[in-house]
Amino acid sequence: MGSGGCLFMMLFLLILSRDCHRNLAFLHWKPSSMCPQVKMNCGFKESNTCSSDKDCKVPNKCCRFNCAKICLDLNEDPCQATVKTRRCSHTLIRWYYKMKDNDCYPIERNRCTDSLNNFQSYHICKATCLEYGHGKPVIIFEQGGEALTVLI
Repeated sequence: MGSGGCLFMMLFLLILSRDCHRNLAFLHWKPSSMCPQVKMNCGFKESNTCSSDKDCKVPNKCCRFNCAKICLDLNEDPCQATVKTRRCSHTLIRWYYKMKDNDCYPIERNRCTDSLNNFQSYHICKATCLEYGHGKPVIIFEQGGEALTVLI
Protein backbone atom coordinates (compact mmCIF):
# COMPACT_ATOMS: atom_id res chain seq x y z
CA MET A 1 0.00 0.00 0.00
CA GLY A 2 1.36 3.42 -0.94
CA SER A 3 1.77 6.37 1.41
CA GLY A 4 -1.61 7.79 0.29
CA GLY A 5 -3.34 4.52 1.18
CA CYS A 6 -1.64 4.38 4.58
CA LEU A 7 -2.64 7.98 5.32
CA PHE A 8 -6.24 7.24 4.35
CA MET A 9 -6.30 4.11 6.54
CA MET A 10 -4.85 6.01 9.53
CA LEU A 11 -7.42 8.79 9.13
CA PHE A 12 -10.23 6.24 8.83
CA LEU A 13 -9.10 4.42 12.00
CA LEU A 14 -8.73 7.72 13.87
CA ILE A 15 -12.29 8.70 13.03
CA LEU A 16 -13.63 5.33 14.10
CA SER A 17 -11.58 5.20 17.28
CA ARG A 18 -13.22 8.33 18.71
CA ASP A 19 -16.63 6.73 19.02
CA CYS A 20 -16.79 3.77 16.69
CA HIS A 21 -20.30 2.60 17.45
CA ARG A 22 -21.88 6.05 17.26
CA ASN A 23 -20.19 6.74 13.91
CA LEU A 24 -21.35 3.43 12.46
CA ALA A 25 -24.89 3.75 13.80
CA PHE A 26 -25.21 7.36 12.71
CA LEU A 27 -24.76 6.27 9.09
CA HIS A 28 -28.44 5.28 9.29
CA TRP A 29 -29.89 8.76 9.75
CA LYS A 30 -28.60 12.26 9.42
CA PRO A 31 -30.57 15.49 9.81
CA SER A 32 -31.92 16.32 6.37
CA SER A 33 -35.20 16.84 4.61
CA MET A 34 -36.17 13.16 4.99
CA CYS A 35 -38.00 11.58 7.91
CA PRO A 36 -36.16 8.82 9.80
CA GLN A 37 -37.20 5.31 8.73
CA VAL A 38 -37.65 3.04 11.74
CA LYS A 39 -39.23 -0.39 11.32
CA MET A 40 -41.44 -1.15 14.29
CA ASN A 41 -44.24 -3.41 15.42
CA CYS A 42 -46.81 -1.25 17.16
CA GLY A 43 -48.94 -2.67 19.95
CA PHE A 44 -51.57 -0.06 19.11
CA LYS A 45 -51.88 3.00 16.88
CA GLU A 46 -51.06 6.32 18.51
CA SER A 47 -53.03 9.49 17.69
CA ASN A 48 -51.81 11.31 14.57
CA THR A 49 -51.16 15.04 14.93
CA CYS A 50 -50.69 15.64 11.19
CA SER A 51 -51.53 14.10 7.84
CA SER A 52 -49.09 16.04 5.64
CA ASP A 53 -46.25 18.56 5.90
CA LYS A 54 -48.82 21.36 5.41
CA ASP A 55 -50.15 20.63 8.91
CA CYS A 56 -46.74 21.39 10.49
CA LYS A 57 -44.92 24.64 11.22
CA VAL A 58 -41.88 25.23 9.03
CA PRO A 59 -39.26 23.63 9.19
CA ASN A 60 -41.04 20.62 10.77
CA LYS A 61 -42.21 17.71 8.65
CA CYS A 62 -45.06 15.25 9.12
CA CYS A 63 -43.25 11.96 9.82
CA ARG A 64 -44.20 8.49 11.00
CA PHE A 65 -42.71 8.35 14.48
CA ASN A 66 -43.49 6.04 17.41
CA CYS A 67 -46.60 4.49 15.79
CA ALA A 68 -48.17 7.80 14.71
CA LYS A 69 -47.71 10.64 12.26
CA ILE A 70 -46.43 13.73 14.07
CA CYS A 71 -44.78 17.04 13.23
CA LEU A 72 -41.08 16.41 13.74
CA ASP A 73 -38.11 18.79 13.70
CA LEU A 74 -35.57 16.81 11.67
CA ASN A 75 -32.66 18.66 13.28
CA GLU A 76 -33.59 17.54 16.80
CA ASP A 77 -32.79 14.19 18.38
CA PRO A 78 -35.80 12.88 20.34
CA CYS A 79 -33.57 10.48 22.28
CA GLN A 80 -31.74 13.44 23.84
CA ALA A 81 -34.96 15.22 24.86
CA THR A 82 -35.47 15.78 28.57
CA VAL A 83 -38.21 13.68 30.13
CA LYS A 84 -40.30 15.58 32.67
CA THR A 85 -43.27 13.63 33.96
CA ARG A 86 -46.53 14.69 35.54
CA ARG A 87 -49.33 12.77 37.23
CA CYS A 88 -52.02 11.47 34.92
CA SER A 89 -54.41 8.56 34.58
CA HIS A 90 -52.23 6.77 32.01
CA THR A 91 -52.00 3.09 32.95
CA LEU A 92 -49.86 1.82 30.04
CA ILE A 93 -46.12 1.55 30.49
CA ARG A 94 -44.19 3.98 28.27
CA TRP A 95 -40.41 3.96 27.71
CA TYR A 96 -37.72 6.65 27.49
CA TYR A 97 -34.08 6.56 26.37
CA LYS A 98 -31.35 7.46 28.88
CA MET A 99 -28.22 8.66 27.07
CA LYS A 100 -25.88 8.00 30.01
CA ASP A 101 -26.80 4.32 30.18
CA ASN A 102 -27.41 3.74 26.46
CA ASP A 103 -30.66 1.99 27.35
CA CYS A 104 -34.41 2.44 27.59
CA TYR A 105 -36.32 2.54 30.87
CA PRO A 106 -40.01 2.47 31.75
CA ILE A 107 -41.84 5.61 32.74
CA GLU A 108 -43.75 4.98 35.97
CA ARG A 109 -47.43 4.06 35.74
CA ASN A 110 -49.79 7.02 36.15
CA ARG A 111 -47.06 9.35 34.85
CA CYS A 112 -47.18 11.16 31.49
CA THR A 113 -44.76 13.29 29.52
CA ASP A 114 -45.07 15.54 26.47
CA SER A 115 -41.48 14.83 25.45
CA LEU A 116 -40.68 13.04 22.18
CA ASN A 117 -38.44 10.81 24.30
CA ASN A 118 -41.53 8.74 25.08
CA PHE A 119 -41.98 5.40 23.32
CA GLN A 120 -44.67 2.72 23.18
CA SER A 121 -42.31 -0.18 23.89
CA TYR A 122 -38.73 -1.01 24.82
CA HIS A 123 -38.06 -2.30 21.29
CA ILE A 124 -39.41 0.86 19.61
CA CYS A 125 -37.31 2.97 21.98
CA LYS A 126 -34.10 1.04 21.19
CA ALA A 127 -34.78 0.87 17.42
CA THR A 128 -35.58 4.58 17.18
CA CYS A 129 -32.56 5.68 19.19
CA LEU A 130 -30.27 3.38 17.21
CA GLU A 131 -31.56 5.06 14.05
CA TYR A 132 -30.62 8.42 15.59
CA GLY A 133 -27.08 7.17 16.23
CA HIS A 134 -27.25 5.87 19.80
CA GLY A 135 -26.38 2.37 20.89
CA LYS A 136 -24.35 -0.37 19.30
CA PRO A 137 -25.68 -2.39 16.36
CA VAL A 138 -24.27 -5.91 16.40
CA ILE A 139 -24.91 -8.12 13.38
CA ILE A 140 -25.15 -11.74 14.51
CA PHE A 141 -25.36 -13.33 11.05
CA GLU A 142 -26.63 -12.72 7.53
CA GLN A 143 -28.93 -15.06 5.68
CA GLY A 144 -30.12 -14.42 2.15
CA GLY A 145 -28.92 -10.81 2.23
CA GLU A 146 -30.97 -10.09 5.37
CA ALA A 147 -28.96 -9.27 8.52
CA LEU A 148 -30.08 -10.29 11.98
CA THR A 149 -29.12 -7.31 14.13
CA VAL A 150 -29.16 -7.22 17.90
CA LEU A 151 -29.34 -3.83 19.60
CA ILE A 152 -27.22 -3.45 22.72
